[in-house]
Amino acid sequence: MSPTIPKPRNPEHGTPRRLYAFHHAGGGASTYLGWRRPLGPAVEIIPVVLPSDPDRTVDGVVDSVVRALDHSRPYLFYGHSMGARIAFLVACSLLSRGLPGPDRLIVGASAAPSLPAGLDRILRQDDGQLLESLLTLDRKSVRLLENSRLASRALVSLRADLALCVQATVVDGMVLPRPIDVFAGVADPIVSIADAAEWARHTTAGFQLRRVDGGHFFHRRPAGNFLAGIRELCAGEHLFV
Repeated sequence: MSPTIPKPRNPEHGTPRRLYAFHHAGGGASTYLGWRRPLGPAVEIIPVVLPSDPDRTVDGVVDSVVRALDHSRPYLFYGHSMGARIAFLVACSLLSRGLPGPDRLIVGASAAPSLPAGLDRILRQDDGQLLESLLTLDRKSVRLLENSRLASRALVSLRADLALCVQATVVDGMVLPRPIDVFAGVADPIVSIADAAEWARHTTAGFQLRRVDGGHFFHRRPAGNFLAGIRELCAGEHLFV
């Protein structure tokens, strides 16, 4: 069980900030392809595609990511929805092992990891009901899924990711000694601004909440203020060496 993480570049001139990006449930590396041009050459985005083994556990996934990361230069984490919870646990695990960990954790469309994921009802739905639920979140992508011969396999993967997200609930007192920056979609029907703000309880090094245009999947077709915020955070000085 191992994640898919592209090997970082090692440019001779210039040192772009590495941004490891953790996908949402049912997502993958393609989620972040559209970020490269707007973020520019100063940011090297590295998608983390989580292992898809049916018997995986949160601890196993976190351990596999920790062992696969390149720690040769400072980096940041971005996690969206499910990816936010996994990124938080990976960051905590890195530091507990004496490894550098990310300079900061950036998350989007996620309630604090100490809050219930609230996915029990969705996990009980049949495939047709699940597609209908997803239509309210991302109509274009789900319509494509409905017309795909791979729809059944994709739904199996989505359910496995949602179950992993339910497992990735942490105790209220679990904190990260790194800044946490949260982006919340103003039209997100799943994650309220108040639940996103609860991430403040999980850091001892500074917290910022930013409201952005869009719903739960605002990172797929991001408005300018979102990627501008990501670029700004990546441009900051290295906080930990």
